[in-house]
Amino acid sequence: PGKLAGWFDAIGGSGTPYDDHWHGTHVAGTAAGAGTGGAQAATYRGVAPAANVYATKVLDSTGTAGANSVEQGLEWCVAQPGVDIISMSLGTPIGSDGLDALSQAVNAAVAAGKIVVVAAGNSGDNSSTVGSPAAAEHAITVGAVADWSGSVADPNHSSGVYLAPFSSRGPTRAPSSLTKPDIVGPGVTVTSAYTAGPSAYATATGTSMAAPFVAGTVALMLDADPSLTSPEVKALLEATAHDRGPAGKDNDWGWGLLDG
Repeated sequence: PGKLAGWFDAIGGSGTPYDDHWHGTHVAGTAAGAGTGGAQAATYRGVAPAANVYATKVLDSTGTAGANSVEQGLEWCVAQPGVDIISMSLGTPIGSDGLDALSQAVNAAVAAGKIVVVAAGNSGDNSSTVGSPAAAEHAITVGAVADWSGSVADPNHSSGVYLAPFSSRGPTRAPSSLTKPDIVGPGVTVTSAYTAGPSAYATATGTSMAAPFVAGTVALMLDADPSLTSPEVKALLEATAHDRGPAGKDNDWGWGLLDG
């Protein structure tokens, strides 16, 4: 309550916001959790705690759905004047060439003025495992790393910066063969809000957890300069990322590790 500025349910058509899985609550908390709701809330507040959230229910209670519901949610977001960033922690388990309908819908959303952040997928570590819509040319595609976080005894402890083995790799499948991901962010043992109640938190791992770190960072960027476009945001992320792996952008780390 108070965080949701808009709601759309492509699965059940409900006018009342709900999460019958847990995943959406977790990623929204990472991007924009306000830091209220319990003793741990301030510790696990989101990257952009003052940001409004427009939530779209596009996956069912098992965390799966067809591309049609995702496209409906995407189109709804594009139609909302208050939506600046679309964060998508979902995708196909097989690699894409970025020419499929959902990836093209992401490109259309960027052309309409939105900034779209998409989880690369958890199908690594083979090459060409970035799925749809992460393979979209104009998406900001996010892989996952383990980053220094909590102490050894904490559930969100990680032992330093390394690329998560599960993080999907590029290039996108031929004929596009784009270098993806674009950037990597913390995606191993991430603690965020959970659906068990207003004071509940859970620790999860995946590129789904990394994407909202980038989305929240982009929200802070727009707060500093609302005129930034998607290409300008990409250029700033590239210029400030900590380059790892081969010099320059590569198909494992992208530009490197996000530096908020």
